Amino acid sequence: GSRLCALRMDRQLLAERGVTGATVADRLPGMQHSGGRFEVEGDDRTPTYGHDARVASVDSEFFAALGVPLLSGRGFALSDVASGRDVAIVNTSFVERVMRGRNPVGHRVRLVARGSEQPAGPWIEIIGAVRDIGMSGTDGVGLYRPLAPDYATMRLALHVAGSPESFAARL
Repeated sequence: GSRLCALRMDRQLLAERGVTGATVADRLPGMQHSGGRFEVEGDDRTPTYGHDARVASVDSEFFAALGVPLLSGRGFALSDVASGRDVAIVNTSFVERVMRGRNPVGHRVRLVARGSEQPAGPWIEIIGAVRDIGMSGTDGVGLYRPLAPDYATMRLALHVAGSPESFAARL
C-alpha cells in the first residue's frame, strides 16, 4: 500500500549523502490543517461545543526528522498504529489553552459531535507534547495523530545537512 511505499522511500532517502531525516505526513508545518472540536474527558470547563483544534496525521519519525524534541511523554510507536490504539501528541498551544498549563500526558480527548444526530468520537489518549511548529501557517491548538497505513495523501519532508537547494537536484 501507500504506507509501505513511503517507508521504502524513507529508507532510500536516508541512505542518501546529506539526508539526516525523512518523514511523511498528511500535512506539514506551514500548511493549512484540517480541524475539529474536541472535549477533554472529565473537564467541566470545556465549552459547550468543545475546543477548536487543528489535526495532522504523521508517521512515527515525524518529530525526530524535523528536529522537534518531545517536551513530555513519548512519541508514536509502530505498535500504536498496528494495534489501532487511539493516541495523540499535542502542541504547546493545546497545553496552554485547552489544558491550562497542566501536563496533558494521560488525559483523554475526543471529537465533539456537531449535531445531536452524530455521536461523539472515541476517546484518544494524549501520550506526548511538542512545541508549536506551525499548524495552518501559524501556531494554533493542535493534535497530531499516527498516520494510518492506508492513508491516501502523504507529503514527504526531508531534513538535510547543508543547503537544501544543492540536494533538490539529486532528489
